[in-house]
Amino acid sequence: RLELKFHEAVSGPGGTWTPGAALGNSALSSMVNHVSVVANGSTLSSRTSSDLSAGTLYLDHQTGNPTAPIAPGVLIDHRLRFNIASDAHLQPDPRFFVTVQRITAGVLDGGPFSAGFGKPTLLPDNQPVLVSILPPLTPLQQWRVTHFGTPDATGTAANDADFDGDGVSNLVEYFYGTDPTAAEGALNASVGLTLLQGADAQSPVSLRVFGSTAALANPKVRFTLQYATSDLGSWNLYATRTGGGSWVGVTLPSVLPPSGGRSNIFFTTQIKPEFTPKYFVRLKVEELP
Repeated sequence: RLELKFHEAVSGPGGTWTPGAALGNSALSSMVNHVSVVANGSTLSSRTSSDLSAGTLYLDHQTGNPTAPIAPGVLIDHRLRFNIASDAHLQPDPRFFVTVQRITAGVLDGGPFSAGFGKPTLLPDNQPVLVSILPPLTPLQQWRVTHFGTPDATGTAANDADFDGDGVSNLVEYFYGTDPTAAEGALNASVGLTLLQGADAQSPVSLRVFGSTAALANPKVRFTLQYATSDLGSWNLYATRTGGGSWVGVTLPSVLPPSGGRSNIFFTTQIKPEFTPKYFVRLKVEELP
């Protein structure tokens, strides 16, 4: 049995925090969804805040018969850790304290047995540890963590930065579904925005947007397709879309089923080379707050 104690966090002088009263069921239910105990990669036990008693959560696990006898005096390292799932970031002060009160164990044959936690990495000497819950990462933030090791759009991980120097900004590479840390000129040229000429000068030009299906579904990212026929300082709207919403604009696309993690999106424009010999198109990718 693993015994965890939860306390409210009380703000102290100089920006410090100290443990307050034990969290009851009502308070804890808004801070912690569930707690699980993991040993060597396997989940042993899981409890929700409804199992709380006087600010303490008890997590029990029955291992069953061991595959081999345990000799007297032998120390077995189960590498226990506990995982907390929390919505505390939705609260005004998303912090609480937790301590491991004790670990107890018994044996099936009634022999003497003891268990302890010595000096664990996260809870040295059973001192209260302040837990601060951050909001979940957005898909784009997680993408940055994967490629740059940070969720923040700053420095070389900024949206407009070009980390790999291949001429495509990080945010556009997110849309392309390409690796922003490896220059991939040929791949970049085959995805993204492409002009498709018609059969002759009287046929309208089509546009193909070949982008990451996951990026297209991200509600924090907006994609806008624009065109200009003379002045590059004045762009007109073809269509725009935010996340998994509908396309809005003067030219709506047809979308093919996703393939290889990317979606093919086709726009048939009203531009005919015979009447508009010069035209420009661009794809604008924006991260929303």
